[in-house]
Amino acid sequence: MKYLLIVLVFAFTSCATQQRCYRLFPPQIITKDSVITKDSVIYKSVKVSIPGESVTLHDTIPCPDANLHKEEKSKSGRTTATLDIKNGKVTVKCNEDSLTCTIDSLKEVIRIKESYHSQVKTVDKPIIKKVTPTWCWILLIIAIAYIVFLFKNPLLTLLSKILK
Repeated sequence: MKYLLIVLVFAFTSCATQQRCYRLFPPQIITKDSVITKDSVIYKSVKVSIPGESVTLHDTIPCPDANLHKEEKSKSGRTTATLDIKNGKVTVKCNEDSLTCTIDSLKEVIRIKESYHSQVKTVDKPIIKKVTPTWCWILLIIAIAYIVFLFKNPLLTLLSKILK
């Protein structure tokens, strides 16, 4: 009797069907978005030129006997100053060479935004409804009839006790 009860428990229980699994654990959709920003800086070179200058000063001093000639250069060598004193006349001459310089300056900043969108979707197989073949049903009916035939006496006594 114990074994019959165990067989009946296993006969009426089953695993979760495919439909029940889909209801409990639906397929997931994973979406990934990303935005990438790239900055490009463009410089332009500009040549700046300052032309050379020359300045001359003339003046007189009360010493007619003084004579002097002196020339001085700056540390960079681009500026020269000359002092001449002759017969009471003073002449100061200052020469400066031209200056050329290259300056890198910012022309423009280009900002590029790239966005990517990806979606991963798990697609499962379609649900196939299982159908029990006809020959299985026929064998089940024959097996039940055979069991009832074998245990007809205990079943009849059980039914008579229940009905009384």
